[in-house]
Amino acid sequence: MQNSAEKILSASQDVFFQHGYTHSNIALISRNIGVSRVTIHKQFGSKEQLFKAVVTRYMDNRIAQAKQFRKPCDDFWLTLEQLLLTWCQPAFEEIPNDIIRSDLLHAGTTLCQDVVEKKQAALRDVIAYLIEQGIAKQQVNLSRANLSVEAFAVSIESLFSGLVFISKGGETAIPVSYFFNILKAAVSN
Repeated sequence: MQNSAEKILSASQDVFFQHGYTHSNIALISRNIGVSRVTIHKQFGSKEQLFKAVVTRYMDNRIAQAKQFRKPCDDFWLTLEQLLLTWCQPAFEEIPNDIIRSDLLHAGTTLCQDVVEKKQAALRDVIAYLIEQGIAKQQVNLSRANLSVEAFAVSIESLFSGLVFISKGGETAIPVSYFFNILKAAVSN
């Protein structure tokens, strides 16, 4: 059984995903789950803090997916491509309404910058780990591009994270494939 905070977070996510950030409020969430506004304010403080908690939980799930790729692999390029295709699913892809999705993306990037930075750092860590494996197995040569492991990881993360925010539902697979092929051509052994 869910505890009170989990119940509030789940209901809040439903309300935010249905109405967007701008048109959601504590009263609407309270009515949706039958918990008083006072209880919600005591646990989360404000709509902004509640939204940040929802986004944090959402991003923690994405980070957990990425960390599953932080393990030894035989084929660097195949593993990196799978990671990027998994990671590059558009944020809030389950929301069919583009206006609501756009509102949530805007709120997420303005109110949750620290959460976004945590997500980016986690992805860079996994990418750097895979790059080091690729170098060790002589599948990657960064010297031709004059890049360090960290610089290459930051470049990959920045490029592909950007696709997450600019893509509409399901449209990331083709650009991911194109950019991936360019990277592969530039630094493969």
